Amino acid sequence: MNISKAARKALIPIEREISKQPVEHLYLLNKTGKILSKAIGTAKNVNILLVPPDSFIATHNHPSGSRSLSPIDIYGAIYWNLREIRAVTKKELCHLAEIPKLDIDKKNKCLSITEKYIILSKCGKDWNLSLYRKMRKELKKSGGLKFRTIKLSKTEAPSIKFNVFSKLWNKLLSKF
Repeated sequence: MNISKAARKALIPIEREISKQPVEHLYLLNKTGKILSKAIGTAKNVNILLVPPDSFIATHNHPSGSRSLSPIDIYGAIYWNLREIRAVTKKELCHLAEIPKLDIDKKNKCLSITEKYIILSKCGKDWNLSLYRKMRKELKKSGGLKFRTIKLSKTEAPSIKFNVFSKLWNKLLSKF
């Protein structure tokens, strides 16, 4: 997947900052790296109700240190027609899926595959690397998705500034 240099550069300070956060933070960016939306969640998830139509990339953190994207992460990215979904960890790793433009049949097939793994993960089936690999293999075959894990860039761009609410939320959570 070819995301623009501007988008890749914009991701550096965002991902370096959110990798350290104790709760999930989600950022939606367009092709040029402009932040379109952001949300703050809990230690286990983050929800967003409306995804701007020109969203291209979603990046968020996994404070729990999860070793992969969840089926829900991937489902959301496919559903909202994103081209890339990323999850960063405290160990400064970025798990990502590159999603080609999908026709309606491929999109529905990929959504069906991820739904199956969401159900498996919710009904007591431990979400493990073996299941993740099976899901990746099915999505690669059915939709051409590509998965990889990269180390966060060491190149520092100007640090992003979190809004006051974000700072207060993090301070409040640190007391529990």
